[in-house]
Amino acid sequence: MIIKRSRSALQSRRPSLTGLLYGVLFSPVLIYAFYWGNRDFNVGSDTVTYVALFRAYLLRSPGLLSTGDPGFLALMGAVETFTHNPSALLLAFCVLIALFFYVAGVLVIKKAQYILLYVVLLLISPYYLSININILRHGLTTAIAIFLMALVLSYRNILLKLATFYVPTLFHSVGGLIVLPMIWGTKKMFPLVFWVPAALISAFSELYAPLFSQFIPSDYGTYVTVNAGYRTGFRPDFILFSAIPLLFTLIVPYGKMSVETRWVLNAYLLMNGFGHLMNFVSYSDRFLTSSWTLLPLLVALMVKDINDRAFKKSQNKKFFSIIIIAGTLVVNSFFYLRGV
Repeated sequence: MIIKRSRSALQSRRPSLTGLLYGVLFSPVLIYAFYWGNRDFNVGSDTVTYVALFRAYLLRSPGLLSTGDPGFLALMGAVETFTHNPSALLLAFCVLIALFFYVAGVLVIKKAQYILLYVVLLLISPYYLSININILRHGLTTAIAIFLMALVLSYRNILLKLATFYVPTLFHSVGGLIVLPMIWGTKKMFPLVFWVPAALISAFSELYAPLFSQFIPSDYGTYVTVNAGYRTGFRPDFILFSAIPLLFTLIVPYGKMSVETRWVLNAYLLMNGFGHLMNFVSYSDRFLTSSWTLLPLLVALMVKDINDRAFKKSQNKKFFSIIIIAGTLVVNSFFYLRGV
């Protein structure tokens, strides 16, 4: 009887202990958000633009109100309710991005030790930093998409897919279209078949650029013609960096991946392949950033699969886990130092 009561008490405490642990793991992500959310206006190339947009919103600029994305306008309206300080808008972006990315990781990964790995990789990612201090609307759109992807993966409901499909476009129309593969995912190998030709075809972007340019939305049209000093065209360094997850499949083949890992990998390949095809556009790396921000989640899932599904021997589990984590850290640091 005493043993049964002890087990019952332990089981009743587990949800509260799990919630406390997840709260502890979220704290560094939240600290990161507050640090960058309270940055000076001269930090980040786009920060002054968002400060100007918020001030224009406060003045009810007709141009902004008529052309702004409804979700972005709603966010500025919510911030205005409490303060007219532009710093609050920057903080709101960073906190929302942190919340959506972290909750998505918890829902998809589910195990604390791999969530810890995810948090570490997320906070040292130069691309996660970029969406916090530069491309804020695109970053928030990506964060919303990764959260909705986690919900779809958790509930596997076609109606949820349909209901949430349009949501990311409300905050950034172009960015919202780019991140839709996260929500409308697939567990099949088609994205791999798409990525390889897309990467190769991108070497000839000057041939198809005139045709593709006709379909680019007007708010991105200037990026096609503007001479911003940005290196356009084929980027073998971007291709090589983007191909790293394909090397992971040599360790964990498709057949041994969890549903979650295949889904995230396929979303990555679709978004990344499209980004390479658009290399004729100035700042095309912003298209690629949406996929690159998935790498911390993808690596954490790969390591989880290595330990839970792909290998039986503990030596293999440890060896390949170390290979993937160490390789990710080294390559990530290299590209971080290069400022990619």
